[in-house]
Amino acid sequence: MVALFTFVNLAGGLCFFLFGMHMLSKGLEKYAGAKMQALIERMTNNRIKGFLVGILTTAVLQSSSMTMLTLIGLINAGLMTHVQAVGVILGTEIGTTVTAQLVAFEIGEFYMIPIILGFIFYFSSKKFSHKYLGQAILGFGLLFMGMSIMSASMAPLADEPFFVDILSYMSVNIFLAMFFGAVFTAVIQSSSAMVGTVIAMSMSGIISLPAAIGIMLGANIGTTITSFIGSLGASISAKRAAASQIVINIMGVLIMLPFVFQYASFIQLTSPNLPRQIANAHTVFNVIMSLLFLPFSTYIVAISKKLVPGKEEVMVDVRSMRKEEILKSPGLALRYAEKELEKVLKMTIGMLKNSRKALLESDTEAIKRINKTEPDVDKLRYVIEDFLEDVKWADATEEQLRQRLRIAHNTTDMERVGDLAENIANYSREKNKQKISFSKMAVAELRNMFRKVIDSYVSASRAVTERNHVLASKAVMLEDEVDKLYWEYRERHVRRLQEGVCDPRAEEIFTNSMRDLERISDHADNIAKSILHQENSL
Repeated sequence: MVALFTFVNLAGGLCFFLFGMHMLSKGLEKYAGAKMQALIERMTNNRIKGFLVGILTTAVLQSSSMTMLTLIGLINAGLMTHVQAVGVILGTEIGTTVTAQLVAFEIGEFYMIPIILGFIFYFSSKKFSHKYLGQAILGFGLLFMGMSIMSASMAPLADEPFFVDILSYMSVNIFLAMFFGAVFTAVIQSSSAMVGTVIAMSMSGIISLPAAIGIMLGANIGTTITSFIGSLGASISAKRAAASQIVINIMGVLIMLPFVFQYASFIQLTSPNLPRQIANAHTVFNVIMSLLFLPFSTYIVAISKKLVPGKEEVMVDVRSMRKEEILKSPGLALRYAEKELEKVLKMTIGMLKNSRKALLESDTEAIKRINKTEPDVDKLRYVIEDFLEDVKWADATEEQLRQRLRIAHNTTDMERVGDLAENIANYSREKNKQKISFSKMAVAELRNMFRKVIDSYVSASRAVTERNHVLASKAVMLEDEVDKLYWEYRERHVRRLQEGVCDPRAEEIFTNSMRDLERISDHADNIAKSILHQENSL
């Protein structure tokens, strides 16, 4: 009966620990995940930067899985090389040790303070960012609550001869300790929880440092099973990223295995407190191994390619991205949608420039290029919209939901620019067919109007891709100029018609072209203001 009671309390404490870890990482992911993902994208152009970013993002988010998911997405999109990703993976190995360092603090009943504060923040705050922070604080408290329950539940085991004999045997038979750590970690799918459980055991005085190190090494192997399972059915890139992590963890364990007892003696010098010694052993091991493997990133990539043969995919079309790991990550899905949005931008800029050639230079090939591109722009718009509909938005942050709306609205504006450019191409075809010519003054006005509109649209486009509010402000300013020119040029055109300077047949084509150019500038204004509103909301 005592054994059953102990097991139930231990299992309950582990549940609190795992739930606390989940709430902590999810809260931090919602609070700072978008910023961390942007940091990964910007700062991983070499493996040293990637290594440092891997440490920072995993330490902040307390979730190596999100970091791995972001990496896989960036590799698939062709935004990051596999070698750069290995640098980040090595960084995550260090970042995950922050959890062990935190739970090694014996805070006693003080875990109630973050539970109370987190509860108040989460349920009383109106701002989403405060709710996410409250969720993280609440998870932090529950994590320590789980540790306290596990530690208390295992205290009676110190008087159980059978349990004491097993742990004593683990102290001299590191392979048994590794086996236990690997199996337990594979079952609960969390190396952090395994290390936390070992630290809880040490708080009850029922485990030695060598046995704890052995279990920790086993946990490093057990967590690779989680990576392997997670990569099943995924892309070649995802499987290779998981394989890289597996290679790193297993090789690290094999290197450390012959020196476990010497390592334990060294770690004992770092602190007189056993829970802290175990946390330090976990951190020092991961730091040493990550620094050791960092210069050999290319070799790790080569090994992973041998383990996972095949041609690496580069998924640059949302139609090929309906994979669960993408759809369940709002941040990653938005990044893919933005890449598709950039395609629409490039296509519509090209259509706008071709419409100028068509109208002012009677370029029939430009008309054909516009007519060929316009259906592709329409398709991309609906593909992006359908893709965004399929994303799992339940865990999205307030900013991610706003970003989703911005992408949807910008896509609509860009598709309309394509339609208007096609309109101008059709006016050009009619102009060529009837052999209509514009006066020199009309050509000069159209040329200036095109210049202003294209400048406005390109500025808005660059503002979107570069998140540049200076360029966005420029586009808004140019739109005001275009509005003034539109009415000024219309009045001049009416006077020329009255004076007989212009061909009356050119009146409709000139007026419609001017009107459509002004509307294109309106859409550029909409796109630019979406960036300015984004800046103001941050």
